[in-house]
Amino acid sequence: MRHVIDMAADRGAFICQTVLYLFFKCCDNPSICFRGKDWHETWPGIVAKGQELGIDESNFDGPQEFRAAVIRAAKERLKAA
Repeated sequence: MRHVIDMAADRGAFICQTVLYLFFKCCDNPSICFRGKDWHETWPGIVAKGQELGIDESNFDGPQEFRAAVIRAAKERLKAA
């Protein structure tokens, strides 16, 4: 399953939250499942970074807007450091 999700993500495919939910219910440690990828290369990484930055996914109309906001906030935080 991990291979299928990684392959789809590498091709820029949108992975529905239901599939991700089922996948992570089967995986005890999600960070292990996406070994070798930066946070911005996986949807769970983007969601985790959004939570870290205080950005709530439900405040956006779609995943693309949420992803853009998280990346923008992460860049701003990096510049401020």
